[in-house]
Parts: sequence; C-alpha cells; structure tokens
Amino acid sequence: MKSLIDALVADGPPIAKYVARLKVRGEYLVHHVREQEGALFRALAEQPLPWQDLEARMAARREELTGARGAASPPAGARCRPATAQNW
Repeated sequence: MKSLIDALVADGPPIAKYVARLKVRGEYLVHHVREQEGALFRALAEQPLPWQDLEARMAARREELTGARGAASPPAGARCRPATAQNW
C-alpha cells in the first residue's frame, strides 16, 4: 500500500493522470479489501465459536467504554450474528 501512496505523491498536483491513477488504485483497494473480508468472514462462520459469550463480552466492553459518555446503546434484544457468505 505504501508504494501506491508514494506513486500518487510523486505524480504531483491533480492532473488527469493523477486522477486516473487515484481512481484505479481506489478500485484496487476496494477489491482487495472485499477479497480479504470475504475470506475472513467465511473462515469465522465455519468456526465453532461461543457467539453468545462473545456478544455478552463485547456488550460489557462497549458499556465500559461508552457508559461514562452516555452513548446510545443498541435496542434491547438486539443481537449480532456472525457473517456468512450468504448474508455478507
């Protein structure tokens, strides 16, 4: 990624070539992120993890971090679910 940023900086001001490179690199980045996330979420969905325990721990941590600030909490009964290839 650093080499992509260095190439953009070396091009200088926003001329047509610069804008075109930025667009192509942005598309490349989005494609790469989607590939990685897809593989990660598929792998997680296949793991026998204690999802309810993880949800409770995350909710407790969220409360610990945001409780003092009075941040809005998710609706009562809201539940997270692991991502799968079908719902991703």
